Amino acid sequence: MTEPSLLAAHVPLEKDAFDRFLKTIAPVFAEPAASIIVDRSEDWLILRYLKSEAAAFLAFIYNWGDTGEEIMARPYFDAFLKIADFMPEGASGRLLISAGAMNFLTDPIDAAFTLTKKGGARRDDDGLDEDEKKRFDALLNKYMFGSRPYEQPYQEAIGRSTVLDARIRRRVRTLIETRRREIARERLPQATLLRPVRLFEGFHYNGHFTTHYDTGRLWPLPGFDAFTAEQTSWGAKDARHAVVGRRLIETDPASFRAIPTEPEMERCLYRDDRQVYTPTGEVISGADPESFEYVGGGYARDKRRWYTIEGTVLDDVGKEGHVDTRLYYTRDALLIGERAVYLGGKPLPVDPGSVEVVRLERVRQRGMREHSLGWLVDRDGALIIHDVISAFKEPEWQRTDDPEALWDALKEADEKALLPPLTRELYEFEAICPKDDPDPAQLQLIAEFGAGWFARNTEAFLAERPFDDRFWWLMVKYFYACWTLGRGDDIVELYERVAADAWWNPYVFHHAACAYVAAGDLQSALKAVYLALACGYDRIDDMLVDQDLSPLFSREEFQRLKAFREANKQVRRPFLPLVALQSLATRAFDDGAMSLIWSLTNRFFIPDRAALENCLPDQETRNLYRQLLLQVADDLVRAQWDGTDEIRLDKRFYRRIRDIEGLSPAVHLAGALFLFSEGFFWVDMKRDDNEERGEFVEAVEALGRMRQALAENPAAAEDALWMDLSTHAFVAPFVALADAGGHRDAHRDRPDRGQ
Repeated sequence: MTEPSLLAAHVPLEKDAFDRFLKTIAPVFAEPAASIIVDRSEDWLILRYLKSEAAAFLAFIYNWGDTGEEIMARPYFDAFLKIADFMPEGASGRLLISAGAMNFLTDPIDAAFTLTKKGGARRDDDGLDEDEKKRFDALLNKYMFGSRPYEQPYQEAIGRSTVLDARIRRRVRTLIETRRREIARERLPQATLLRPVRLFEGFHYNGHFTTHYDTGRLWPLPGFDAFTAEQTSWGAKDARHAVVGRRLIETDPASFRAIPTEPEMERCLYRDDRQVYTPTGEVISGADPESFEYVGGGYARDKRRWYTIEGTVLDDVGKEGHVDTRLYYTRDALLIGERAVYLGGKPLPVDPGSVEVVRLERVRQRGMREHSLGWLVDRDGALIIHDVISAFKEPEWQRTDDPEALWDALKEADEKALLPPLTRELYEFEAICPKDDPDPAQLQLIAEFGAGWFARNTEAFLAERPFDDRFWWLMVKYFYACWTLGRGDDIVELYERVAADAWWNPYVFHHAACAYVAAGDLQSALKAVYLALACGYDRIDDMLVDQDLSPLFSREEFQRLKAFREANKQVRRPFLPLVALQSLATRAFDDGAMSLIWSLTNRFFIPDRAALENCLPDQETRNLYRQLLLQVADDLVRAQWDGTDEIRLDKRFYRRIRDIEGLSPAVHLAGALFLFSEGFFWVDMKRDDNEERGEFVEAVEALGRMRQALAENPAAAEDALWMDLSTHAFVAPFVALADAGGHRDAHRDRPDRGQ
């Protein structure tokens, strides 16, 4: 389960009794509250006295989906039950456990207890009525959702009285500060690349510099002082800096604050006592931090002017203005000011004094593409706004004498054009394919429609989306329809256009082999059987006894293939076939390179140096295979860097190829960064940095191989990719680690200081 679980209690209690209860259980709850902050878990702890009701409300939310029985086994459950000892005589309270957690009115209650002073906790699932559910739900809304945890993280919200009692808050802060001082004094001087120290969730010190790991990405923070590091709701700070995302900002950390925006934006503005900063940490020129406020829709203002969230200054809006966010929340949000009107930060050619909004519409289609339409009118007439989100072009607008007709025309055109052309083609074909086995009429429709569809789209898919699973599965459905209807020639015609890339879906080979046999071309049929076997066709055993292929059964080549399959039935993944490498080597990869690597590594055995020597038949084939593998690895890294400013290579893929002679320094560096990231992921996941993780050992070795590759091929240092990498702020510090003497150990010039 992934849904959160909730333990909540509402108990009548006098204030002095609640204070005594807190004193008793404070040590039990301060520790998990501190852990929630340090580990940035999505758990939530609430301990509040409700003065108006003379009652206490307690809640603990776990983001692990524990069952009621599992929650009752936790130490916090016993601590919750102790509150019954402090209740007045004759009073009763309620304690609920829910594996759904967030809505008492709709999610099931796993267990309910009645609490009394003499009787303690008594299981009473049947005694829960709708009024009690509503009371619990209202309290949860007020103290959990009312604290706006998604806008201001628990790390910040926990400091307010609406969440935790002051007694617990003080103890939590003491625990966190004590932990920080102990780490600075005892752990940081011993930190090395192989044994980095976890400062708190996502931040680690490796003896050379601090790193920030977040959702698979790793950024170095040279200049950040781990010895004075403290966790914040926005990231981290030291004595002189604040960390926002991957940027280190020199500031007064004591005055640095986040300015929340809409929750769905998942980003904040920031300010200190001197300046205001964008969500990525750039200074917003001229912004007054004292009066600066976020208004909405990607717009903010201070006492002098307006701004966009990206930091663009809007001098001509005027003092007064309002934001309309009914269209897309930033790109198409309207700011209507005294002297100017803006759409997503771009000025509109309308008169601000007379402009009125007639109609706004936002539509989302399949594929997460959206369009926005707006109809404004001013003294000069109507203006229609038109924007197709994700169309990689700016919003458009135009004046018209017939706004209704233009509106309808644009809306109709958008409904056809919102999806990218190839995606729209997929939907059209999929719409005629039944979920169950097709009947004869449906087979005829698929065959006839598919003939035109593949004639129209095959070249485009092979050029732009050669590894689109939906494209290949539609081909399999089309081949099945053609075979059933006796149209084997249509299968052969299309197969010969796609054969070089058909390894992506080996089902294609089965249909092609049958069609070739029917046409009397047994040699081509044998090749298709070989490719199905080589490319890991998961129904190869059925294929080898398929009676439609019976003319092949007596041939020696077929018997050899069958014997090979029999001898290798236990092999989970086939050797990455040469045909796949040849196909990949002709492709220009995009920023989806990481997912492609993941797919290759899951499907195929990627050979190391020994496998290349032992499994390929001759030196010429080995040399060709090695050169193609080196090219594909290098191309994947280049595509990833060009598309995302990231350089990582899946650890399983890198582990297989790392000892192959001739790998570029960039490939070794990509492997090192992925291994470092993986190590930090597990350190944070286990919340334990006491064991030496193998990923760090492998990452350091990869840096050594990177340096060796540069030494063996000095020309590699002149490669444009390497020159960019070795000087880039997010990568260069890791490159420098390989230059440091004894790079396995902590930096010899590291300051020896503690707090």
